Amino acid sequence: MTPASGALCRFTLGACWFQFFISGVFYGLSPLALPVGKAFKQAHNADLEKGLMFYGFAVLMAVQSITSGFAIFVLHHWSAKRQRVFVTCAHLAWPAGFACLALSVQLNSVALFLGGAFPLLGISIGVQVGYVHLVLTAEMWGRRVNKGHALTGGFSALGALTWNFVFGETINALGFDQVVTALWIFCAIHGSGIIAGVVFLSPMTYYRSRRASEQAGSDSDLVKAMTMTELSRDWRVYVFTFVVESLFLAGLTMKTLMSELFEKILQMDYIRSVRYSGACLVAYAVARFVSPLFAAGDHVFRLFMLVLAFEGTAYAFTPAAVNLEDGADTVLYTVFRVLGGLGFAILKSNSGVLSVRVFGPENVARISGIFLATEVFVGLGPSLAFSWHLAEMRAGELSRNSYNGMFYFCAVLVLLSAVGTFALQRAAMRTASGAAKLEQSTEKELSGIEPAPCQEKEDDLTWSL
Repeated sequence: MTPASGALCRFTLGACWFQFFISGVFYGLSPLALPVGKAFKQAHNADLEKGLMFYGFAVLMAVQSITSGFAIFVLHHWSAKRQRVFVTCAHLAWPAGFACLALSVQLNSVALFLGGAFPLLGISIGVQVGYVHLVLTAEMWGRRVNKGHALTGGFSALGALTWNFVFGETINALGFDQVVTALWIFCAIHGSGIIAGVVFLSPMTYYRSRRASEQAGSDSDLVKAMTMTELSRDWRVYVFTFVVESLFLAGLTMKTLMSELFEKILQMDYIRSVRYSGACLVAYAVARFVSPLFAAGDHVFRLFMLVLAFEGTAYAFTPAAVNLEDGADTVLYTVFRVLGGLGFAILKSNSGVLSVRVFGPENVARISGIFLATEVFVGLGPSLAFSWHLAEMRAGELSRNSYNGMFYFCAVLVLLSAVGTFALQRAAMRTASGAAKLEQSTEKELSGIEPAPCQEKEDDLTWSL
C-alpha cells in the first residue's frame, strides 16, 4: 500500500465513522418528533408542540447551509492545521447539541430547543455532510468518487437505520414520560462515539489536498476549473441545483415525516410506525451502499432519470393508494415508501457523482457551495408539510388525506427534475463530442509537422565532421 492509498483509506474510514453518527441521525431522527413534541406541554398551542421538532429541523437546515458555505468558501483556503481544528470543533458540537436538546426538553425551554440545540447540530451537519462528505471525499477520490460515496453514503444510511430503531425502541421501552432520560442516554452514546472519533479517526489527520487533475488522469483535460463568475453564467449550475434540491426537498420531507406519516395516514401506533419506517430504511441503506458502483460515467444520468420518473409517479399515486380498502392501503403505501426510500438513497448517494460528471472534480467545491446555500429552503419542507397538514385538518379534511397536497407538489418537482437531468445529459454529450473532435484535429496537426530545422542542421554538422 502506497502512502497515498493509505491516507485515502484512513481518511475514508474516519469520514464513514462520523457519517454514521452525524449524518445517520440527520436522516433517522423521525422517531424523536412525536415524543419530544409531547414533552412540551403548552396547552395554548398543542398542535404546534406536536410539530416542534419539524420547526427545529428548519433551524438546523438554515445553520448547516451557512456553515457548509463558510467551510467551502473560507475554511477550504486555510492552512491544514486551522482546517483540522475547525472541523474537530464542529464534530464536538454534535454531543453539545444533544446535551442542549435533552436539557431543553427537561426544562421545557423552547428558546434553548430552537436557539441552542438545533443550531449546534446544524454546525456539525454542515461541516460533516456539506464539507467532509461532499467536497473533501470528492477531492480525495477524484473521478472515482462513486466508490468513495458508496462507502460514506452507505455508512450514513446504516446510521439512519440504526438510530431509527435505537431511538424508537428505547423511547417505547421507557415510555413517553421518560423521554428526557432517553435523550440523556442518546447524548452519552453520541458523546462517547464522537470523542472516540476525534481522538482516533479524525479524517482531517489524513486529508491531503491534491489537485483534481492529478487524481483524474487524462480525463481532467476535458473540464477546466471555472471561476465563480463563469459558474454564475452557466445555465447548467441552475439546472443542477434545481435537480438536486428538488429531490432533496421531496425525499427529506418524506424521511423526516416518515413515522408521522405512517401514524396519521395508516392510523398506526407509535412503535409500529417506527418499525415500518425502519423497514423502509433497510432498502435505503442497501441502495446507498450499492448504487454509486453503477453510476460511473454517463450511467449516472440514466440512473437519475429513471429513478426520478418513478419517484414522481409514486408521489402522484400515493393519495389514491391511501384510500384503498381491506388493508390494500397499508400494503401499497408501504411499497411506495420502501421504493421511495430506495430511490431517494440512489439519488442522494450519487448527487456528488453527478456534480463530478457534469462539472469535473476541479469545480466540486464551488458547485457544492452553491447548491448547499439553497438548502436553507429545503429545510422548510417538513415544517411546511406539517403546517399544511394542520390547515387541512382544521378545514375538516380526514387525517389520511391531509398530506395529499404535499404528495402532488413533490410529484411535480421530481418529474421536472427528470427533465432537467435530461438537459444536463445532452450538454455533457455535446461537451464530450467537442473534446473528441478537438483531440482528433490536434493529432492530425501534429502528424503533419516537418522535422525541426535544428535537427537537420545537427545532421549536416555530423556529416561535415
